[in-house]
Amino acid sequence: MVDIQLEDKTLRVHLDQEVAPEWDASHEPVLGVSVPVGQDTLIDRWYVHRIRLESEGTARRVRIGTEAFARPTEWFVLDDCEITDRGLTTPAVERIVQARTTRPPSWSRGRIQREPDVDVRARDLLKRLGEARWAGAVVAVQRLGRELAGLNGVSRESQELMIVALREARVWLDEQAEVRRNLFAQLDQAVTDQAHGQISSLMVRVNATAAHNRTAEEDAIAERAAGCIADLSRAMQEEIRERFLAESAAADASTRVGVILRNLQRGEYKILRPQVETLVRFAETAGKRVTRSQARQIDVWKQKAGLTPADSMAPDDDGTRQMKQKRPLHRQVARRYWIKWYCPRCTAAPGKDCTIADGTGTGGLRYVPHDEHLQPILDQREARQRSAARSRRSAR
Repeated sequence: MVDIQLEDKTLRVHLDQEVAPEWDASHEPVLGVSVPVGQDTLIDRWYVHRIRLESEGTARRVRIGTEAFARPTEWFVLDDCEITDRGLTTPAVERIVQARTTRPPSWSRGRIQREPDVDVRARDLLKRLGEARWAGAVVAVQRLGRELAGLNGVSRESQELMIVALREARVWLDEQAEVRRNLFAQLDQAVTDQAHGQISSLMVRVNATAAHNRTAEEDAIAERAAGCIADLSRAMQEEIRERFLAESAAADASTRVGVILRNLQRGEYKILRPQVETLVRFAETAGKRVTRSQARQIDVWKQKAGLTPADSMAPDDDGTRQMKQKRPLHRQVARRYWIKWYCPRCTAAPGKDCTIADGTGTGGLRYVPHDEHLQPILDQREARQRSAARSRRSAR
């Protein structure tokens, strides 16, 4: 989403549907081609603007489109657009405004002019009512139905057509109201179940088909759903950030390990122990990036510096050697063990990976399991080791 501040106007460009457009705010929304817009909005606002980028050789060109009810989107280059009192304007806007504001031609006979016959007005409303139903525009069907019901003086034939059309419109509106109730009920249940993928797809449908005239209950459901999506987005961003920082730190530490080992081999340090301690700390952070050869060299230098014996760096499943006392929990328990357990933090069931959103058991999967998922296994392992040690002492 990008805000473009002009001298007297503000354009808000929505390149995707992550943030719903605000139609009654001080800025004018400009939508990307993938952002849905309801037919009711097109009827109420007369038109909306869209934006797309086209490749021309090595350049990218901006195109502005104008979309209106029952009209195809017309696209223009920037040179054809301007900012007026109405806001962003294209050649299509002038035609749409003229068509919506020009009165129908009056009938004339000689010098006498009169308004169109009421039956002509009724036929026009009946046609527009059918188009609005076909487009799924609930607000337009309601408004056209009121206009039809308010017509007086129509012929018997037109009156019969109006009665049938209004009856069918009421049935159609009842069906749409039921669809709307079911849609919000599904969204409410998805929020309760924390089914984030379902919440996202349902919110797109809600914003496209039920953005107007919401009840207080519907507004509350939509706000809860938007909050869930926001929480999930923040949790995913934090997970990605943590993973990126950990990988960056490991890469930097791996580089520092190589530098310190080379300097040690060249004999560039007069005091050995502090440098070897620094080397060990970087090796712990580097994790799997420490090669077998480097792990063996680290053990040798630790012995020379009088630090922990070499056996404190034990080989992992992949053959590399790591410091056991500060290894992350997910490096101490193999997946085939922890996957059988229930996670008390995110409620992931046995056989399922941990999820990003705590307490849900659904949603995006974590890169590594939660520590709470692993700690009971380590506790049991240590208890068995202590029990075995006591048994050996008793036997002696």
